[in-house]
Amino acid sequence: GGQMLDGGVHHAAALRMLMGEVEWIQAFLKHGHSDLNGPTTMTMNLRFRSGALGSYVYSAVCQDNDPAFMRLTIYGSTGTLDLPDKQGLRLIHPDRTVETIALDNDADTNGYYGEFLNFYTAIREGAPVVATMEESYKDMELILRAVDSAEEARVILL
Repeated sequence: GGQMLDGGVHHAAALRMLMGEVEWIQAFLKHGHSDLNGPTTMTMNLRFRSGALGSYVYSAVCQDNDPAFMRLTIYGSTGTLDLPDKQGLRLIHPDRTVETIALDNDADTNGYYGEFLNFYTAIREGAPVVATMEESYKDMELILRAVDSAEEARVILL
């Protein structure tokens, strides 16, 4: 999976957390840089078990003015949820009014520190572990099955 597996598992985790399990997947890959082992760019079409549809694009070599690691937009029948960067979340209501919610990006509330804090709290206080091995495996499986879809030129039922 190369770069797709390295970075894509984090995106797969976010997709699955927000949208639920994936039912069907169709993917396309491109090998964009000879120095990187494996494919460098992926686009996926997804159908979730809930019936929701999604599309995903990831590239380890394409340049963009937007420095955000992950930009996420969810379009719904009663509004749109847009996360254009790590600073804020935008809720776009059906009447086109926009509500912006600032995100708390202190080191104590996100990233690796948050993972270790969750693990520590789970051991010390019995809190549930957010990123279990089973969930991590499902994230990896989603990316690897997407690679299979691209290589086999077919839609894969998960």
